Amino acid sequence: MTLPSSWPWPTQAQFVKEPIAYLDPMYRSISEEVALPSWRISKSETVAPAATTLAIVVDLDRLPYQVFATPSWGTTVFVTAKTLTGFTINFGTAAPGGGGDLDWWVLQQEAGP
Repeated sequence: MTLPSSWPWPTQAQFVKEPIAYLDPMYRSISEEVALPSWRISKSETVAPAATTLAIVVDLDRLPYQVFATPSWGTTVFVTAKTLTGFTINFGTAAPGGGGDLDWWVLQQEAGP
């Protein structure tokens, strides 16, 4: 299947709050409400040597939300204790002897009508 040169492929993530229209691969017009994350909070943290958890204190306005975390060392990461005042990031492998760094961000969808 060859697509026309004017095919509207998205080139970057877009955050929208209203209905959008697009064409699917079968050239049918489709309209739908798109619910994408509407806000983000992010920060970098220093992780203490040998730490297996890091408590993050942040003021959030509602549940649910999604947390993403990227540590500076090879480990698994999971999030627990999500509340309106923060969450805990857990590491499967303790931080190295010199400590580490962690970048985290929170995404949350726009509140419904």
